Amino acid sequence: MSEKARILVVDDDEGLRKSLGLIIKRKSYRVETAATGQEALEKALGKEINLALVDLKLPDMEGVNLIPTLKEMHPELAVIVITGCASIETAIQALNKGASAYITKPLNMDELCAKVEEALERQRLLAENKRLDLELKKELEERKRAEKALVESEEHYSALVENLTDAVFLFKGGVITWCNDRVEKIYGYPKNELLGKQAAFFYPKDVRPYEFTRILSSALKERGLFNGTNKFQRKDGSVVDIEYTLSQIHGKVPIEIMAAARDVTERKRVESERERLLNALDEKTKELEQIVNVTSHDLRSPLVNIQGFTRELDTSFRQVYEIFDSKAVPSAVKKKLAPLLDEDIPHALQYILASSSKMNSLLSGLLRLSRLGRAAPNIKKLDMNKLMAEVVASLEFQIKESDATVEVEELPPCYGDGTQINQVFSNLLDNALKYLDPNRPRIIRISGKAGEGRVTYCVEDNGIGIADKDRERIFEIFCRLDPDVGIGEGLGLTIVRKILDRHGGKVWVESEPGKGSRFFVSLPTKEGINDKK
Repeated sequence: MSEKARILVVDDDEGLRKSLGLIIKRKSYRVETAATGQEALEKALGKEINLALVDLKLPDMEGVNLIPTLKEMHPELAVIVITGCASIETAIQALNKGASAYITKPLNMDELCAKVEEALERQRLLAENKRLDLELKKELEERKRAEKALVESEEHYSALVENLTDAVFLFKGGVITWCNDRVEKIYGYPKNELLGKQAAFFYPKDVRPYEFTRILSSALKERGLFNGTNKFQRKDGSVVDIEYTLSQIHGKVPIEIMAAARDVTERKRVESERERLLNALDEKTKELEQIVNVTSHDLRSPLVNIQGFTRELDTSFRQVYEIFDSKAVPSAVKKKLAPLLDEDIPHALQYILASSSKMNSLLSGLLRLSRLGRAAPNIKKLDMNKLMAEVVASLEFQIKESDATVEVEELPPCYGDGTQINQVFSNLLDNALKYLDPNRPRIIRISGKAGEGRVTYCVEDNGIGIADKDRERIFEIFCRLDPDVGIGEGLGLTIVRKILDRHGGKVWVESEPGKGSRFFVSLPTKEGINDKK
């Protein structure tokens, strides 16, 4: 600081000012000089002044009166008074006004330099003390804030732990040293009875304690965590299922372990009931598939007989009609039998053939549906661009007949059974072709987008659309919203949903009557991913 300090010399003696200025500059200080108090104030304005040498007798004011004003402008300013008429009263007055020292004329330059160095050092020490004091205050304030935050954090943590739905324990050296209130609800023991108990008190009863301790220690050492479930007999004799997590608190000697446990008895009961219902449903589904399969086969035999004999009747009828139409038959007989032979019998035979054909079609559909449940899908990665090209090619005749345009974008791959996924998109495209609007250009777009382990494909048409109330109904078996449009058994979308269910996929529709429909199909991009949400 002494090399860069700026010193203001205030004295009306020009020779003394110059002498002091030269001596001070030789000491590497910066110098400002003033002959009057007013000039000194002007020189001090806007400049950093570290020390002032002030003569008590100035032309325009007393030096002791200049000191307070300079100190207001520069609070850290050190002041040395120069006087030619020193007295104790003068010294006391100067010191009271803020001077740190005084020196008498004639000046002893060595003494002056020593006092200047001493005053500047004192000023430096005072500034350093002030800085340290401020830092100390700041540190104390930060520490108080940190301590307050720590107390609040501990209070919040304590409140959080106490209000958790889980029971929380702290084990030190294998002994319970703390637990929250929830333990009484879950374990059925008062807290005071659990504190001090060995950890083995909670071990599964079907595992030897030393073996469980070995497994637990190994898991904590490798992963820092141990998860498990076991049954626990409460104090009242009832048994609960407990799911727990143990974690080691590092840096503690002896070893401390935090344990969190929850009662999952109800969840286990629900899971068990769900498993039972799923098994029962699976059995019923298999029974139903078997019934459908057997029934379809059993009905097909008499149906074939009906169709065969109906055709024979039709052939026989044509022969009878040829005889009837000959001249050998009297006109009176012809007139009487004409309504039967011209209308009733042909119409009846046609109805029998049409109905049996429809029945045959329905039975074939039921057989296809039942076989889906029995055939295990051959899951592999599918090139959907190649598969979709095959689907479009297989329906090329229907596309030309419908005068439709099918646009297929670049499709991302997915995982599935190639044959069954081909059937899914064949059914969707066939449906789109059936229900196109004849009053506008017929366009079908097929696109796909991958994301989050799944691919969502979209078959979009600008056909007649589907009402909101029918969006789920269309997936029901034998459902046809408009039987007069197209042909089919109403099984296509049922088969689509069943195939996708077996693939862990989904199908849904967005539609607006009169504008068209968008059928979405979600399939996994990796083997084993399920979309049952």
